[in-house]
Amino acid sequence: MDTENPPPIVILPPNESGLDVPVRPGWKADHEQLKLGKRCGNCQTPIRQHTTAVVVRMEDPEGYAEKHNVTLANARRTSTYCDVTCARRGYFNLMANLKKPK
Repeated sequence: MDTENPPPIVILPPNESGLDVPVRPGWKADHEQLKLGKRCGNCQTPIRQHTTAVVVRMEDPEGYAEKHNVTLANARRTSTYCDVTCARRGYFNLMANLKKPK
């Protein structure tokens, strides 16, 4: 990690439910209380059980599974983030990787 130029620290309000989370078309982001502990999809921080986190999932997993000939379990996968900042970073990292030349 670059110690000379550390990344800026973003302080979010305690109630970030009003903040916008960018997602790809056909996906939705919700603030949900977790039933099981997970790790953040961006920073890998452990997220405890019963903690509110940002969960990104497909709007219509059944339609996606039928259209793309994948299993329903694969279409129901979610991405979990500890906060809105990590969800935004995850989205922008995904978009950057999708635009890379192959």
